[in-house]
Amino acid sequence: MPRADAQTATRERLITAAAEEIAAVGWDAARTRSVAARAGVNPGVVHYHFDSMEALLLEAAGRAMMTAVAGPAMAILAGSRLVDAVAESLRLFCQMDVTGVEGRILVEIMVQAGRRPDVARLVSEALAGYREAVMERVRRDVAAGALPPGTDPEGMAQLVAALLDGAALHRYVDPEADFGPLLETTIRLLGRDA
Repeated sequence: MPRADAQTATRERLITAAAEEIAAVGWDAARTRSVAARAGVNPGVVHYHFDSMEALLLEAAGRAMMTAVAGPAMAILAGSRLVDAVAESLRLFCQMDVTGVEGRILVEIMVQAGRRPDVARLVSEALAGYREAVMERVRRDVAAGALPPGTDPEGMAQLVAALLDGAALHRYVDPEADFGPLLETTIRLLGRDA
């Protein structure tokens, strides 16, 4: 493997290991040695690839946020109508393994967002991207006559994002919760019979 490819692979292993560490022990308890051990590298390699442990944790958190938002955002843009797109986006959120690394790191990121401006910025950027996808969808649906004229794209984006955030939180607290009624009610409220 060429040196550049090996360095890229090592960097990716460190990011994955940092995400696993955040999920396992929390942001404040994550340690360079533990992340390095998870990645199968010497602790000095962490500082070769990242300016600090904090920089590595931020990279892992940013990746986790973008990954969590990517599928639901694509679903919003791809659906035939807003209601179908929101239902699919909600289904994707509800399928997340909240007890696994993905779910636990998202909760830890949200906790840290209240304490660390740099983490808050990551969360804000990811959520802004999702809300922009919803606003684009609303604009398209209004133009096509699928939503009433005057439907507020920003208000709808905030509503949908809050709905998904709430569903994710409820899933984390109660992984066995049945979200079928939530899906059906959301579909009805947004204008289609279940």
